[in-house]
Amino acid sequence: MADAAETTAPEAPAPEAKETPAPAAVPAFGFGAAGVGLGTAAPGTGFQFGSFSAFSATPSPPLASTSTEDDAADAQEECKADFAPIVQLDVVDVVTGEESEDVLHEVKAKLYRFDSEKSEWKERGLGIIKLLEHKETKKARLLMRREKTLKICCNQYVARSVKMDIHPGNEKSLGWTCNDFSDGEVKLEVLCIRFGSVEKAAAFKAAYEEAQKKLPADGAADEGDDDAEEEADKEEEAEE
Repeated sequence: MADAAETTAPEAPAPEAKETPAPAAVPAFGFGAAGVGLGTAAPGTGFQFGSFSAFSATPSPPLASTSTEDDAADAQEECKADFAPIVQLDVVDVVTGEESEDVLHEVKAKLYRFDSEKSEWKERGLGIIKLLEHKETKKARLLMRREKTLKICCNQYVARSVKMDIHPGNEKSLGWTCNDFSDGEVKLEVLCIRFGSVEKAAAFKAAYEEAQKKLPADGAADEGDDDAEEEADKEEEAEE
């Protein structure tokens, strides 16, 4: 009976285990209020930037321009100094002796002179050789100046006695014997001139022979020699 009297208390039911809800994931990096996240991270773990407001700092002002071109422009505007030349040069009219002549033909060439003592050709100059005709007397002459120094290396009147021949060793060259005044005095010279092409040599030869046809029939060479001496003296004075 005692056993029957004893009552066993009913077992209290074990409390139901409830899972604690996991905290909501926090965006690791977001833009705007909605939070567009690039991956998530649990609270207190990893590295996170917090809300978008952390990035809403006031933008810094733009850096000052360090362009060298701007600096140079400013320097030019500021510099207003005026430097006067120490030496004042006057404009001088250069007299070449060609003012009263017309150019009939001109071409670039190289001139040689035969040295009879050494029996060899020597270069006399490189430059423009001109066939000139006087506007009044209609006399023609050859004039050539060196390319850089402009020193006269050929100065002679066209004469009927002169005959230009093609050089036997080079079709681009012409040879002739004449009285030359390039050194300020009459000298009998054996000259040879070389052109850039056969056509230029032929054109120069034709122009010279055409000028010979226009010469007076009598005393052309003698008068030309005297006039050439006067022209040479004038040009020597102009160069000085």
